[in-house]
Amino acid sequence: MATQEITPNDEIVIVMGPTGAGKSTFINHAINGGYERSVGHTLDSCTDKLQVVRAPWGTNDSHPVVFIDTPGFRDTSKSDIDILVSISEFVKKVHALKSKVALIIYLHRITDNRVGSSASKNITILAGLCDNIELPSIVLVTTMWGLVDAGRGAQREEELREIVWRELIREQQCGFERFDNSMDSVHRIILSSNRSRRTSRNNRAADANQKLMEDLTKKREEARRKLKEISQQKKALELEVESLEKRIDDVSKDIHGGPTISLSAIVRRWVMKARIPAITS
Repeated sequence: MATQEITPNDEIVIVMGPTGAGKSTFINHAINGGYERSVGHTLDSCTDKLQVVRAPWGTNDSHPVVFIDTPGFRDTSKSDIDILVSISEFVKKVHALKSKVALIIYLHRITDNRVGSSASKNITILAGLCDNIELPSIVLVTTMWGLVDAGRGAQREEELREIVWRELIREQQCGFERFDNSMDSVHRIILSSNRSRRTSRNNRAADANQKLMEDLTKKREEARRKLKEISQQKKALELEVESLEKRIDDVSKDIHGGPTISLSAIVRRWVMKARIPAITS
């Protein structure tokens, strides 16, 4: 399959996981056959261990899907941190090109006796390596269901959901799905993640509006409190002015030896005097 340039319209899906978790198998089902890790095409030098695979189908809203196959963790040829650095460099490169990684799929063998705590560690490290770029939605996907007893597999799945990945699923809103080695399964995981992203965006918007409402209510109550304080201060000042005026009046009486005569009283006296005719001899 020929490498095609990533465009801003693409839905970029990074497929991660330990060696042997089924990343190439997942992508092979995604493109309906014909993909092998050994013949994949690579990006340029900063991400030369990641392989780009374009799917022959798109999302519900008609965005083309591009899968990024990554080297497996817990591999002797490359350390986990080196792999995570390569993935973070790719994420930053895509961000600089105004494109966007829409989804990270983290695969885990349901047959693996190791509990899978490395997923939490790797996702946390990746988030730190991506600097200020927010990671996209993450779906934790269990694989190899055909190699485990159904009861035992369900028990391990419950352990992952309720103990090992509890924080990732409940607090970081990571998805949790099964891959059953079919193209339909890939479609279900991708499309359900799109719905989850829309729900998550709506929830974030609702949370943002709720926070805004709480902030505005808090500011309103603070303004009311200050207005009440100002009103109380105004009343206190009015009483102080009234008291000062009374004291001034008392002092004025002491100075003039009697009550203070107002200007209006003087005018009235003058008018009354002007009405009395003068006595002539």
